[in-house]
Amino acid sequence: MLEKIISHQSNLQACTRCPNMIQPVITGLPVASQIMLIGQAPGIREGNIGRPFGWTAGKTLFKWFSSIGVDEEKFREQVYIAAVCRCFPGKNPKGSGDRVPDKQAGALLDVQRAIRIVRYRAREWHLNPGKVGVIGFSAGGSLAARLSTNDHLNTYKNIDKADEESYKPDFVLLIYSAYLDNGPGRSLSPELIVNENTPPMFLFGTADDPYSNSLIVMADALHDIKVPFELHILSEGGHGYGLRPGIKAAEAWPKLAKGWLELDGN
Repeated sequence: MLEKIISHQSNLQACTRCPNMIQPVITGLPVASQIMLIGQAPGIREGNIGRPFGWTAGKTLFKWFSSIGVDEEKFREQVYIAAVCRCFPGKNPKGSGDRVPDKQAGALLDVQRAIRIVRYRAREWHLNPGKVGVIGFSAGGSLAARLSTNDHLNTYKNIDKADEESYKPDFVLLIYSAYLDNGPGRSLSPELIVNENTPPMFLFGTADDPYSNSLIVMADALHDIKVPFELHILSEGGHGYGLRPGIKAAEAWPKLAKGWLELDGN
């Protein structure tokens, strides 16, 4: 298994498929683990440091891990962290960092394919194929919602046997999710079709978040269909707080989510 991971990482580091990609491809240690950490588009710092989650987002994440007794270096030695690279549409002409790609269809394709691969290779990776969940923050919450509420929206032609697996997650966490209320009168977005096949959801936000109505309309839809869910709306916290210390909302949602996951057996 370890040899396959090393070979896989070597292939990723040699990849040149995207003409806009800025080298290097950044990988964690080659670890055969039951958990895989995915995410965080890297900036310049991660490339210089040479490992994913090496700067602001990583510092925030591992500071929170430390608060619950998880050491960063031990985590990196024991958990596989997915490779990342910089591939973006260019600098913001206003000088406020990188422009955000506007590719909703491509994002949905990526996450559908990712879920299927995880399920297909679950035994090889020592995972439970019936407990594959997703968590989405802000616009990522919109992506997670679209993934979870469309039963027959296959976004690409099947590539291999992995695509015979379901792309629907078994549980979903939406944290300060946005863009779920694009329907008439700020109702649920029409592309979000909640039904009895929609997975259980954990919803968390704050009343002073301008996007908080997204969680409320989603909760209403889940309630109407009797899909299990848990909704928490705190009085303040704003938007985009992640795991930042000193913000009550940021400190509250991980504990509440942990309790929900344990109660639901996820």
